Amino acid sequence: MRVTRSVVCVLVSLMCILVLGAVTGCQKAYYDALEAVGFEKREMLVDRSEELRDTLHLVKTEFGVAFSRLGTIVQPDALAPDQQYEQAQVLYDSCEDRYDELRKGIEKTEDVANALFEDWIEQTTQHPEGSMRAASQKRLDETREAFRTMMRPVRSASDRVPPVLSALEQHVMHLKLNQSPQASENVIAELDRSQTDLQALLDHAQTAIDATNGFIHSMSRQVHKQRTEPQEQ
Repeated sequence: MRVTRSVVCVLVSLMCILVLGAVTGCQKAYYDALEAVGFEKREMLVDRSEELRDTLHLVKTEFGVAFSRLGTIVQPDALAPDQQYEQAQVLYDSCEDRYDELRKGIEKTEDVANALFEDWIEQTTQHPEGSMRAASQKRLDETREAFRTMMRPVRSASDRVPPVLSALEQHVMHLKLNQSPQASENVIAELDRSQTDLQALLDHAQTAIDATNGFIHSMSRQVHKQRTEPQEQ
C-alpha cells in the first residue's frame, strides 16, 4: 500500500506535536500545533468535555456500586475476613483511580478552554471597531460564561468525592487491621453514616453530567457553524 505525501506530512507533524508537548510543556504551543494540522480548539474542547462527562458517569456508577458491594461482602458468613478485606481494597482502588481521572479531566478541559479563549480574545481585538467585533465579543462572553456554568457543578461534584473516598478507605483499613466478624459488624454499622455524603456525591455528579451535556450541545453547534463560516470566530 502506497502512503501519500500528505499522509506522511500529517504523521510527521503529529510526531512533532507530541515531542513539542513533552519537551516544552507549553500547552498553548501544543494546541496551536494540533490546530495547524486540522484539530480545532473548539473541537478539542468538545472532545475533552465529552471525556469529562463520561468520567463523571463512571464516578457516579463506581462509587454507588462500591458502597453497595461493600455492604454485601461484610454481611455475616458472606466471605472469610481476609477475603472481605481483599475485595474491599479492590473497590477502594477502583474509586481512587476514578477520582484521579476526574481531577485530570477537569485540568485538561480547562487547559484547552483557556487556550481557546486566549486566541479568541486576541482575534477579537484584531477586528476593527464595529458590528463584527461586537458580535465576536458577544459570542466569546456567552461561550466563556457557558463554560463557567458547566464547570461549577463539575467542580462541586469533584469536591464531594474526598469525604466519601475517605470513609471508604476507613472501612477498608478497619477490615484489614481487624479481620474478625466484629470488624464486619462495625463496618455495617458505619455504612449508614456514609450514605448522606454518598448520596450528595451521586446527586452532584448527575447535575454535572447534565451540565456537560448542555455545554457539549452548544459547543457542537459552534463547531458546525465554524466549519461553514471559517472566517469568523
